[in-house]
Amino acid sequence: LYRQCLRDRRDGQRDSRSCQEALRLRSQLRELDIEIMAQKAPGWLRQWKSTVRRYLQHIFYDRTSIDEDLVMNPEGLIRIRATVDTPEKEMNVTLRFPGRELNISRVPHVPG
Repeated sequence: LYRQCLRDRRDGQRDSRSCQEALRLRSQLRELDIEIMAQKAPGWLRQWKSTVRRYLQHIFYDRTSIDEDLVMNPEGLIRIRATVDTPEKEMNVTLRFPGRELNISRVPHVPG
């Protein structure tokens, strides 16, 4: 597709169908990184975080792995990374808490 677009551009066709499709595929969101900093979080927020983590582990038990070794995440910082596989309509999600990393693979998603 990209090679066809390059050939079209060499031939003077800047907005050919292959170039439009290549641009659309290239500009799709494939990865999202979020950092949440919570210093002196209130009790209800800490409880909510723990409840969400347990819920995700329960729902996606067969797709979840937990790593508690060498997780270098500062206290009070939560990192979330979602990597989208558009053709498969799935995504992989990594949640990094201080001292723990939770990886969930093949989470179904609905493209918007």
